Amino acid sequence: EAGKWAEALELLNEMRNSGKSFPNEQCFNTVLQVCDRAKKPQEADDLLQMMKNTDNVEPNVFSYNAVMRAHERVGDVHKVLELFKEMEENNIEADWHSYICYISACKRGGLWRKSVEKLEKMREMGMYPGVKAYVMSMKICILAKKWPLSVEIGEKFLDDLEGKNLYRDNSG
Repeated sequence: EAGKWAEALELLNEMRNSGKSFPNEQCFNTVLQVCDRAKKPQEADDLLQMMKNTDNVEPNVFSYNAVMRAHERVGDVHKVLELFKEMEENNIEADWHSYICYISACKRGGLWRKSVEKLEKMREMGMYPGVKAYVMSMKICILAKKWPLSVEIGEKFLDDLEGKNLYRDNSG
């Protein structure tokens, strides 16, 4: 529950300080998810750093996604882009949720080129972007007055739909 973020952090710190049990990735990721939902990006950043400094614990795609979403929820566009780059530099493979968060941040920040680049990257990787990614990318292009590009994205969307379920979103 988002309202319990302080309690979740306190419990994680108690685990770390007790010497009896040490939090693993799942523990950190659960608290990161709570921080994400509570729109607490600074706390999520601190937790990600704590994960990096904890023996036998490695941040994974779920960790980065939670931190990126926390920043996206409060409009910190450039931090989302920075975290995505850091994830790539650490050889953590982005998933559908990572790309959607990135594209959503680009939409928020008016970064139409970056949005289109990530949409194309998803397609190149054989990852079906889904309705949400296409619509966000088309909308950002329309807002940037890049109408031909928006039409091109719409055509790619229709091409990708051939043989696919319209409601599939890759989130499961």
